[in-house]
Amino acid sequence: MEARLVERAQDYRWSSYGCYLNGKGRASLKTETILGYFRGGKSRRVQQYREFVEGRRGDKVRNPAPQVRKQIYVGDEEFEEAVQRQIKKTTNRQVRHPLRRIVQAVSEVMGKNEVEIAGRQRSEEIKRSRELVCYLGRRHGEMGLEELRRFLQVRELSTVSLAVKRAEARLAREPGFRRQLEKVLGNLD
Repeated sequence: MEARLVERAQDYRWSSYGCYLNGKGRASLKTETILGYFRGGKSRRVQQYREFVEGRRGDKVRNPAPQVRKQIYVGDEEFEEAVQRQIKKTTNRQVRHPLRRIVQAVSEVMGKNEVEIAGRQRSEEIKRSRELVCYLGRRHGEMGLEELRRFLQVRELSTVSLAVKRAEARLAREPGFRRQLEKVLGNLD
């Protein structure tokens, strides 16, 4: 079609498109997977697939496969935000913050930039900053241990979980650390 090799997509010898249209598949081709993205009976799904593939230039073609965000939401960013607002309204829970925003808020309070926090330096202020990022990432953020591990450039997931435990211990015994956490939370909200 586009390359002008054939007039119709189903006529191209190496394409599986014809199998989707006539229902005669190869043993290794499972047309149900792709056709399952469309609604209706089999003939209606085949017709929708044909319209999807053969859409003319300029036609707005809707991708039938749903977008998955953060392995939680099946929908676009607007849908995700609506769900987050509904959760906050119905459960009185805080909306989860992205890592980028948490690091920014910790940086503002601690006076350390993202490169310092994620780097190899281990001064006391950097340790406290890293513990705050880990604690907030797990308790008020939307990230898992793996994302925090990558950000902090450490080898083991246990490093992140131990940082969370150290932050919890500091919160219990160090009023200064608790005040820093409260400032960071104030900056997040």
